Amino acid sequence: MPLHSSRDGTPIVELDPIIEVTPFELFRRLRDSGAPPRLVDLRSSPRGWTLRGAISQTAETVTEDAEVDTVVFDQDGRTAPDVVRRLRRRGETRIWALFGGLELYRFCLDPKIVESDTFLEPLPED
Repeated sequence: MPLHSSRDGTPIVELDPIIEVTPFELFRRLRDSGAPPRLVDLRSSPRGWTLRGAISQTAETVTEDAEVDTVVFDQDGRTAPDVVRRLRRRGETRIWALFGGLELYRFCLDPKIVESDTFLEPLPED
């Protein structure tokens, strides 16, 4: 998730469609797909929310799954794209990062708006 500023200092965040999926795209794939992607939570200490069915792995140990697409995510979309770029350089092609991380996913997918399950689930509190 490249972040830079405009001339007036306004932050600009750019989606890289080669390595990132938007929250809406992931939501549609989870809702409509007979073969949803494998979800990998890269956060070292997950708190608050996660995506249903996500497995926890570190940025160093995650790899793609040869059978299904893999979407990796973090809290704010800053770590996952670098992980995907590294794996793509190694030749892995079925892995993407969630643009904006869980924060943007949760913000964009209000259940009252999408009128559906958003696939978010709360994590147990410590």
